[in-house]
Amino acid sequence: MSSISDIASGIAAKIKANVKADDVVNLASSIVSNVGSKMYSDRAEKNLNMENYDAAISDASKAIEMDSTDAVAHFCRGKAYFELQNYDDAIKDLEKAVKLKPKDRDYRDALEECQQALDEIRENLNEDENTYDDDDEEELSEDDAEFYVNRAEQDLDDENYDDAIEDATQAIEIDDEYADAYFYRGRAYAENDEHEQAIKDFNKAIKLEPDEADYYYYRGYSYNELEEYKRAIKNFDKAIELDDEDAFYYLDRGSAYLELEDYEQAIEDLDSSIDIDNENARAYLNRGKAYFYLEQYEDAIEDFDSAIDMDENYELAYYYRGQAYAEQEQYEEAIEDFTTSIELSPDDGITYYKRGECYEAIGKNAKAKADFNKAKKLGYED
Repeated sequence: MSSISDIASGIAAKIKANVKADDVVNLASSIVSNVGSKMYSDRAEKNLNMENYDAAISDASKAIEMDSTDAVAHFCRGKAYFELQNYDDAIKDLEKAVKLKPKDRDYRDALEECQQALDEIRENLNEDENTYDDDDEEELSEDDAEFYVNRAEQDLDDENYDDAIEDATQAIEIDDEYADAYFYRGRAYAENDEHEQAIKDFNKAIKLEPDEADYYYYRGYSYNELEEYKRAIKNFDKAIELDDEDAFYYLDRGSAYLELEDYEQAIEDLDSSIDIDNENARAYLNRGKAYFYLEQYEDAIEDFDSAIDMDENYELAYYYRGQAYAEQEQYEEAIEDFTTSIELSPDDGITYYKRGECYEAIGKNAKAKADFNKAKKLGYED
């Protein structure tokens, strides 16, 4: 293969104008360097899109070694550093990319996002450092109700519900008018499925602090679990009156309306929940169920699709989508969904029965009979 110098000398020999060979050598070297840089920056961009961040950084670095003015390489390396939470290096590269291409909106947006992330981290660090900097504030001791309330809250986060009950009870013994102590104990009882006891604690918390939306929401949750849906709705109404921007308040009120077969009202609430938070699979499942019971099967399937996209192991979403397909006589699709539902929950007799009906509808009687027998064995009979 000819060297760059040979190529350049040949070019120079053929140029009639008075151009020095060294100048052409430099020009040819620059061309080759730019071609190599573009190859690596293109590959860095592909690796970035494939979330291969280390490979993107490696390729972008090679491109930058060959051409330090390669804006794409700086941008890709900066974005990869950002995804790996190396914000300082990300900002350096993104600032360079913006400097090279100041009119590129994507570059400027990426730099701004990175700077915001770094500012938030620094702000959180400062808050953590300053949490206990107040010399006038006494450190909490085991004689303080707040000490036990804080520990009960942590117990809840750690799913240590019996410990949460014990700590909240200790707080109440120290201060029997501490609303949060009753609230956290109520939540722990609810997690232990002791909903009647939970409601007693929520009642006490509400009496002490009647303007706390969460107190009503969790009391409504316990009423829901006890299948006292009208009482649940009244509590969710009050929670929403106090705070109309919490997606879960609408979600659980919509679920209560669903149980009461008020499907239109359920859809209205679930619409509101999804408007606030469109990444909750349960909201799509429940709205899909409401559409299903209204015989709006296409809308139902669309919502079940969304639920499954968010959680590929959502057994109920497959079951209800299978039901919707069956109602539209799309039996092959229904069978596929019922089969997935069975794989995720193999002891649910009704799903075998529903799949058996679909097999029967398409003439696969032996498979239908096997499913009906399995359903019966699991305790389900139509």
